[in-house]
Amino acid sequence: MSKQKKHIFLRGKKIVSAGIAFSIAALAVTAGFGQIVGSRECGDAIYRSLNGVPALAGYDHAGLYYRFIGGDRTDLNNHRIIHVQNLSDVVIEDSYADFCSSSDNNQYYGAYTNPLITPAQRAAIVATMEDFRDNTNLNYTVWGQIDWEGSSWDGTIGDLENIRCDGFVECCYEMNGVDIWGKDQTHYSIVDYPEEHNDMPDFVNNDHPPEMMEDPDWEVSPKAQRGGLGEQYTKLRLSIADNPTVTCYLAGSSGIEGWYRSDVTVTLTASDQSGIIQSGGRDYIRYSRGVADPWETYTSPLTVTQSAHFFTFSVDKAGNAPDPVDEKVYIKIDKLPPPVTGPRVSTPGPTNDTTPTITGYTVVDNGDSGIRYYEYKVGSGGAVQTTIQSGFETPALSEGIHTIYVRAVDKAGNAGSWGSCQVEIDLTAEAVPTIDPVISPTGIDTQTVTGGRSLATAVVQLNYQEVDSYPTSSTWEDMVSLTPGYNYIRVRGSDAAGNWSGIVTAEIIYNPAVWEFNQDGDIEGWGVIDIYSWQVAGGFLTINPEIIDPYIEGPDISVPAVNFDRVEFRMRSRSASNSGQFFWRTAAENTFTEPKTRIFTVIADGDFHVYTLNLADQAEWTGTITGLRLDPVANGDADGDTGGSDDIDIDYIRLLPAEPPLPPTMACRPRGTVSDNTPYFDWLETGSNITDYCLRIDDEINPDETPGYLYNNYITNTGSSSSQDTVTALPDGDYYWFVYQRNGSQLWGPPATGSFTVNTVEGANEYGLGNDYFLIEGSDGEIRVLRVDNTGGGNYGPDIISDRWTWLINDGVAGFAGSGTTSWIDQTGARLGLDNGRGAEWTITLAGSEISSHLHLFYQPARVVAELDINFEQSGYYDYSQRYHWEYGNNHTSEDIPFKAFCTRTGNYRPVEYFMRNDDSNLLFTTNGTRALLALGAGNWDM
Repeated sequence: MSKQKKHIFLRGKKIVSAGIAFSIAALAVTAGFGQIVGSRECGDAIYRSLNGVPALAGYDHAGLYYRFIGGDRTDLNNHRIIHVQNLSDVVIEDSYADFCSSSDNNQYYGAYTNPLITPAQRAAIVATMEDFRDNTNLNYTVWGQIDWEGSSWDGTIGDLENIRCDGFVECCYEMNGVDIWGKDQTHYSIVDYPEEHNDMPDFVNNDHPPEMMEDPDWEVSPKAQRGGLGEQYTKLRLSIADNPTVTCYLAGSSGIEGWYRSDVTVTLTASDQSGIIQSGGRDYIRYSRGVADPWETYTSPLTVTQSAHFFTFSVDKAGNAPDPVDEKVYIKIDKLPPPVTGPRVSTPGPTNDTTPTITGYTVVDNGDSGIRYYEYKVGSGGAVQTTIQSGFETPALSEGIHTIYVRAVDKAGNAGSWGSCQVEIDLTAEAVPTIDPVISPTGIDTQTVTGGRSLATAVVQLNYQEVDSYPTSSTWEDMVSLTPGYNYIRVRGSDAAGNWSGIVTAEIIYNPAVWEFNQDGDIEGWGVIDIYSWQVAGGFLTINPEIIDPYIEGPDISVPAVNFDRVEFRMRSRSASNSGQFFWRTAAENTFTEPKTRIFTVIADGDFHVYTLNLADQAEWTGTITGLRLDPVANGDADGDTGGSDDIDIDYIRLLPAEPPLPPTMACRPRGTVSDNTPYFDWLETGSNITDYCLRIDDEINPDETPGYLYNNYITNTGSSSSQDTVTALPDGDYYWFVYQRNGSQLWGPPATGSFTVNTVEGANEYGLGNDYFLIEGSDGEIRVLRVDNTGGGNYGPDIISDRWTWLINDGVAGFAGSGTTSWIDQTGARLGLDNGRGAEWTITLAGSEISSHLHLFYQPARVVAELDINFEQSGYYDYSQRYHWEYGNNHTSEDIPFKAFCTRTGNYRPVEYFMRNDDSNLLFTTNGTRALLALGAGNWDM
């Protein structure tokens, strides 16, 4: 058979023996159809280069793997091949070592096979190899794959006269119906088209020149056979030494980490480049369900009902198979749901914590997968949330009783039954306790204070410490230790939830320096010096002074000078002397000396008069006062102890406690939640003679009993009757503030108090549900987001938002900008306040879909300029260099956000659409902005 002939380029060359250093690491296994060695199966084509012969560099040599003869499988001498050599016995059986050992320069390419070959075809190929080996009449040719006697080849080995190495390979395959070439859909088998498998005419060695056709040009020579001209043109594929891959497809209800909560269907597939051997008409796959379980042949999908260590392997057509002791997959099945949880509130009973902590719900899984997480919800229809912790805080709860549900979910996805607990949120403040009347003033340094409470369960604190006892369900009592001077009693009550009432106060003046002389004969520890006689009778002390320097000296005392700023006594004098003197001694100088004295004028008219001497302005009235002395007159009359013309009667002598100042008047303080961690305080003095102030910040409500404070700063009064302070770098949290003032007597008064929360988290208050305003302020007074139309009644829908205002009230002296700026929202959520801390307040009030704003000034500046920095939407329709101002009026609808219009300094108006965002867009607002100016007169103005 032949076709139209054309010239064919030379593809084959003379083949010589060559070698290469080579080792085989793969071991052989028996697969039922013959011996296999590593990736070399009986009948596989093997190839190496001819680089060992410089003249033949770039050409290849071919052979066929034959068999393993026994012994060490890694020894190439124990493996036999059949190939063509240019000797008298052309087709010979040789060792693998000889095939690869002609020269170290030769490159071994590997073994090649047709992946579609069947075991029967492979056996036929091996038989044909043996027939070629046993034929001694063949000669070698370099000019073509085969040559035969006569005009045509009859397709038998006996009819061949000459053969080349690649012709031997192609004949062994294609004489048995296995194609090794596949460039075109039409294949020209060497059996049917022998002429086309020669390279070029040779009138000496080749009787049958090639046919002139296309296909043989590509399928001639060992290099072409192994795909050297493009692997897509040959059906021979390299026999890979890698093990075949068995894939397990698992189907079931899955969780995480490979766990299933149902029976698992296992489907096995095998793949390999050289193909998988067949058994029973399907890929040969073996499997075992455990180390000790028997091996079975896979025929169809399996059902696994419990956890199993699955082992699988397959065998490819090159004889490769993995070690079957290697586990393929651990099928993990857990069908048991976790046990029911037992959640509980960490603090039993009612609580005012709106996000109480729930604990006690952790369980051990009933199955083997283990707990993955816990789900929890508030109420049976609440949103389900998850946690992996052993405790969680609930979402914010309203007042009332709530049921918290918790269940465990394991890694297989099994969910246990819901466990539950109830939490009672009580936000109602306890009723204020009562204080029974106290004894004040008193000369005793302790006093039992009593009062009432509204509930038998109420806890009562006196000065932030729980009282000593509760005599009845409705009363309380406490023993109070007193210090000389004013003692403030602060009482509050708490219910079981921890809600504190307001504070009720009382004051007790403890004065150990009081002498009344009401007991006849009792001089109460006073000594008389230069006195002719004395007596206590009728409610007063009577003395008959000598002529020179008579006086009385009091007992030892110990009182702080700062707590007592005056001395008072009631006296009548019959003496002619009109001059008296009062002395004191101190712990630092415990003697009576002239510097520690106060001279007074005596009214010697025989009537009682009250004498009050101011001591606070005396430099020596300091420290601890240890004793007093009264010189009622400078000199007595010389009437001896028998007359009464110069007698002096003293009704009482007492030190008067200094009155502490009232709390200062707060002009500005942080309220509610602020996003600035440098809150600003501003206050005015209350009363007169205020010398200095103290600002304290603490995370406890009781600063007086706390040894340390988060912030404690003393500010001297500079004479302006007001002061201010800025606290820096407060971390996020809840705080209490206290502002005290001290008077000239060096007494601190009770504080002005309040609380606030610092929350600097970006967006923390921006979009809370139920709020009309969403405010985050910056140190420069920035309103981050103000949602205007909460009703949806505006033309632009419910999502009209004006982003990033910066506002400033400037009176030319003290502005709203800077760290002094504070902002707040009242409890109704309908009023936003902007406070400059200096007596100016700007409020914006929401009424339905309308907004009104009001600027209130507590002082009379020369002028006021209200300024707004607004970062406009990037539209390209306005000039950033221009300044804009607000055309003001009393009320503005939400469509105005809340302005009617903006205009440039040159009068060019911009409609509000340029500065808003509506439902249908997600436009961002740029950080570019201009300052808006509004000129106003002085005083209070509606804007």
